[in-house]
Amino acid sequence: MGCSNSESHDSQSSSIGNQPIPNAEPLDNSQASNTSVPPTSVPPTSVPEYQIASISVSAKQGWQSTDIILRQGQRFQIEYQSGQWAGRVGYGPDLPDIWTDAEGTSQEIFYPEIGLTARFGSLIGKINDGPTLLLGKFYDFNSDTSGILFLRMHDSDGGLNDNEGSLQINIKVWP
Repeated sequence: MGCSNSESHDSQSSSIGNQPIPNAEPLDNSQASNTSVPPTSVPPTSVPEYQIASISVSAKQGWQSTDIILRQGQRFQIEYQSGQWAGRVGYGPDLPDIWTDAEGTSQEIFYPEIGLTARFGSLIGKINDGPTLLLGKFYDFNSDTSGILFLRMHDSDGGLNDNEGSLQINIKVWP
């Protein structure tokens, strides 16, 4: 309950600054305990929610190490940021370059050396020599195994030499 400037306060009332606190009880020091209140502690250094790495993946190279070592069960996330790459479906200098981003084209192709049917030109990955993962523009996953994360363009090993371009990828890894 507030008071107006015309109200009076007895000498026992407490105040904050120049503002009186109405109906405040004076402190009875006989009830104070001997326990000390610990000083305010500094909060512990916060651990980041995740670590992030930005890398470039070339269309001309096969499996490219990200230098990121994942533990089994560890969450990681791949996110396409920018760039395009091109390759040719089939062999020959007269074939057109097919430009795409991490999603790849609408044409699905199986390459035995990759072991995956996926859109041509899509971003793919694997952990060590594990199964190939179709990543595309966004992939959120808990690792099935421990090891190094590798990325590449979905194209045959023999078809990489006529490819062009690269993609910029962000990789988030949780502790």
